[in-house]
Amino acid sequence: MINLRKHLAWLCSASLWCGTAAWAQEPARLQTDSEAPALGIQPTDPGDYWQRLERAEAQIAELQSQNQTLRESPSPIQQAGFNPLHMAPMFFAHDPEIGIVREQTLSTSALMEALKDPSKPEAPKPKKWFDKLSIRGYAQFRLNEVTHLEEDSATAQYVGDRSLADNQNFLIRRARVIISGDVHERLYVYLQPDFASSPGSSADPNNQFVQIRDWYGDFYLDDEKELRIRVGQSKVPYGWENLQSSSNRIPLDRADSLNSAVRNERDLGVYFFYTPTWAQDFFKDVLEKGYKGSGNYGLLSAGLYNGQGGSFNEINDDVHVFARLTLPLIFDNGQHMEVG
Repeated sequence: MINLRKHLAWLCSASLWCGTAAWAQEPARLQTDSEAPALGIQPTDPGDYWQRLERAEAQIAELQSQNQTLRESPSPIQQAGFNPLHMAPMFFAHDPEIGIVREQTLSTSALMEALKDPSKPEAPKPKKWFDKLSIRGYAQFRLNEVTHLEEDSATAQYVGDRSLADNQNFLIRRARVIISGDVHERLYVYLQPDFASSPGSSADPNNQFVQIRDWYGDFYLDDEKELRIRVGQSKVPYGWENLQSSSNRIPLDRADSLNSAVRNERDLGVYFFYTPTWAQDFFKDVLEKGYKGSGNYGLLSAGLYNGQGGSFNEINDDVHVFARLTLPLIFDNGQHMEVG
C-alpha cells in the first residue's frame, strides 16, 4: 500500500528546493553581455603560467648568486684598509678631545683619492672657511653642600676652591667655547677661552671673566701628521688625569698630588710630538668608543715650558723640561691599554 502522505511531503520539498535554486539564479540571467564588466586580465593558456614561473625563479637565483658574491668579495675601501669607525659622525662624540683627535688624524681623503680612476681626473674643490673650522663647547655647574656640621665648629673651607664657603656652594665651574681646525695643510690651530675663570689673586673670588685656557698652533712636518711641533699655551703632557678632558674624566676633579705640579694643567711653551698612523688610530678609536682616553699627545713627546702655569706671566728665567713615552696596546679580546 502506497503511503500518500509520505510521497506528498517529498514532492513538496523537491518543489521548494527547485524554486529556491531558480530564484537565486534569476538575477544572473537578467544581466546581458553588454553590461558585464570587462576583465583586465584575459584568460591565458595554463602552460604560459609555468613559463612565467620558471623565468621568475631563474631571476631570483641569479640575484641570490650576485648577492653572495658581493658578500664574499671585499670592497675597494676594505682592500685599502679603511676603518668605517674613522668616519663616525660628530654627534657621537661627547668628549671635546675627540674633536682634536679627529682633526689631527691622517684624513681618509688620501685613501679615497687613491681609489679614484686616474683616467677621470677631477679638479680639486677649495674648501669653504666653515669646512676648515669647527665650533663647539661645554659648560659644567657645581653644587656643594655640607651634610653634617658639629655645633660651634668652623665653617667648611678649602684653599683654592671657592665653592666650599658660606653662600658660595653653587657656581658655574666651567663655561668654554672651542674654535679649532686646519687653517693650512701644515697648520692646525686650537683656541679655547673659559668664561667662568676666577683666579685666586682676585680681590673678589665671585668675579668671573674670560681667560685663555688653550691657544696654540700645531705645525705638521710631514703629510701623515706623524711629526708636529706645537707653539703656544697647551696642556703639558704630564700624568694621566691632567691630560683628560674635564667632560670625560671619571673623578669630579683631578688629584692634587699630580695637578699641583702643573698649575691649570697648562703652560706656555714649545712641544714636539711623534705619533705614527697606527697610534693615531688607537687614540681616535678609544675616544670614539666612549672610553676614558686622554687624546693624542704623541707616542713620544718632549718640550720646554715656562713653569708658571696657564695664563700667568713668567717671573724668572727657569725653563722646565719634560719628556713622555707611552705605548698603546690592544689585546685579542678588544681591550685597550696604554702604558707609559
